[in-house]
Amino acid sequence: MKYTQEQLTSACMTWRHDFGMLPADERAGIERQMAQVLEHLPEPAAPLSMSAYQSLAQRTANRSLVFDTRLAVAALGLIGEAAEVSEHVKKYLGHGHELDRSKVLSELGDLGWYLAELASIFDADLGAVAEANIAKLRVRYKDGFSEEASRNRPSGNGG
Repeated sequence: MKYTQEQLTSACMTWRHDFGMLPADERAGIERQMAQVLEHLPEPAAPLSMSAYQSLAQRTANRSLVFDTRLAVAALGLIGEAAEVSEHVKKYLGHGHELDRSKVLSELGDLGWYLAELASIFDADLGAVAEANIAKLRVRYKDGFSEEASRNRPSGNGG
């Protein structure tokens, strides 16, 4: 399968979080290695469902932690990854940096991992959590988003 440069860079960023800071020759070498790895992967049949992602992500969860510690690590990890996404946006909007889509997407992947971990800690299926959220939004925004609907939410329809 032929991958786009963006997909290749995203894979490299996932593998090496410091990829963007490496010298050009080192990045080129890593890209060549990653391209060889990607060539041997089967083509994905379809995007992962949230439930499937959660199941696969749990392979790397530290289940040996006690409940309170596991909960704290997941909640703080979620906040930390969200802060990393916001840092990219801040540098783009406030400091004149280019917005590096591949870095932001890599951080979103990390955010997804912590989200899946939190759902798992509460024995909840991430797909079911997403479906419940969509049901809530359908009630809140019957005709799609509007500022008026946002200001006048039905009572008891949570944050």
